Amino acid sequence: RKSYLGMDQVQERERKVISRELHDNLGQKLTAAKMFLNHLSNNGDTHELIHKLSALIEDSITDIRGMSRELSIKLVEENGLQDALIQLINFIPDTLRVELDLDFDDEVISRHVAGNLYRIVQEALNNTLKYAKAKNFYIHLQQYEQYLELKLSDDGKGFDLEKKLGYGNGLKNIEQRVKTCNGVIKIDTGKHLGTTITVKLPPN
Repeated sequence: RKSYLGMDQVQERERKVISRELHDNLGQKLTAAKMFLNHLSNNGDTHELIHKLSALIEDSITDIRGMSRELSIKLVEENGLQDALIQLINFIPDTLRVELDLDFDDEVISRHVAGNLYRIVQEALNNTLKYAKAKNFYIHLQQYEQYLELKLSDDGKGFDLEKKLGYGNGLKNIEQRVKTCNGVIKIDTGKHLGTTITVKLPPN
């Protein structure tokens, strides 16, 4: 595993970037949105104001998602995938017990694959927290000679795999990320049976 030495400077730089982005971009949009809201109560024709307000909020959401993706990639690049995953689960609420089992070499995994693996785990965790009502979540990432195997499982309520209900858009995002890495994905689930996602993909 990579050392955390020197991370104070990296984190300080990232904090400055985030602070500037929040103030200069999101701050201005949300301030404008607040002004539009104040005008709503004093304006007879609210259709145009509502349209502008909706657009500002949508832009802000897009910006936040973009920042999140960028920070995720930087986190993996700076720390390595193993440390990034460890840090990720440190922010999971205590209501979900997460078990992490990692056996791979960061050096053999490309940045593209590492970034997508991180986002797959993040997406699955978010969906489990939102929908599964699970108590336990298991992350297993194993390196083999020709491929990596990622297995994510929970003991939640499961869902109808054919209809893909109860798992949000996260499942589509996971499937797309696996596809961009030339991997394959298998999903085992059912009502009250929990969910297991198994992904196999090349390391680079």
